[in-house]
Amino acid sequence: MPVLTDLQDAIAGLKARLVKHHGINGLEVAVRPAGQETFVVSGRVLLFATLQTLKELLAPFGAQVSYQVCLPAISSTRYITPAGERLNVFAAPGSRRLHMQLLAHDPPCQVVSRHGDYLFVRSKCRVHGWVVARECVACPPGRKYMVLQPGQQILLTRDKTQQVVAYLSRFVDRVRYRWGASSYREMDCSGLVMRCFLDQFNICIPKHSWDQKQLFRHDVPLADCRPLDLLFCRQRETHNKHVAMIIRTHPSEVIEASLTKKRVVVTPLDAFRQSFAVQAAKRPFLPMPATCNQQ
Repeated sequence: MPVLTDLQDAIAGLKARLVKHHGINGLEVAVRPAGQETFVVSGRVLLFATLQTLKELLAPFGAQVSYQVCLPAISSTRYITPAGERLNVFAAPGSRRLHMQLLAHDPPCQVVSRHGDYLFVRSKCRVHGWVVARECVACPPGRKYMVLQPGQQILLTRDKTQQVVAYLSRFVDRVRYRWGASSYREMDCSGLVMRCFLDQFNICIPKHSWDQKQLFRHDVPLADCRPLDLLFCRQRETHNKHVAMIIRTHPSEVIEASLTKKRVVVTPLDAFRQSFAVQAAKRPFLPMPATCNQQ
């Protein structure tokens, strides 16, 4: 088994690559080798995906990895909103890797720091990233949006369910797929879900599907799914993570922003399951009692 020095060298090399390619450190990481009382190696990385890489690197050593988000403080709180139709939030300055898109009526992003022509911002949808300063304008904090707590469900009437289904149907075959997008012209699978909650319920939920899966904790059997239940899956060939929403039953169909079809589509559930392995079916909404529906 490699000695501790090799472990430190491996982590140091990984951290050096992170700083070189991303330019900012967003997660404070500490590593404790198996059998030792103290954390002997610490540093900062930017992406949760990189944290997973770090965990895989350390697995043969039996080491424990802990982290916390650490963002640089600024002297005064500032908020920004798009100067135009939408604002792209990227993974790093100059990068074209999209994290999410902010629309004019969305909750404003808080400015954390500045690096040249780029602003590092955080959104209420748990996304941190970079925007081009000239593409946004300053604004007040904006109106309040509800933020769900893990496991919290939303009361839903039958009429509201039908209204949401009609809203989602407007995107079918009209909105193209783009990884990381969340606007009315282009969106990815989790962007479709996030946009639905923002527009229809005035609720901020995380942008990324993994975070959405952790937020919604009420599991239901796939056979008992009803409209607006969420399906969290993996693509059978590529193992890419995916999320879709049940849009109707009898027969069951899902709405999804499809990477393979390059647009938002409605797919029969049986056909959907041929391409995706459903890992969890989640119920974000709690039907309102019939007496309340009639009032």
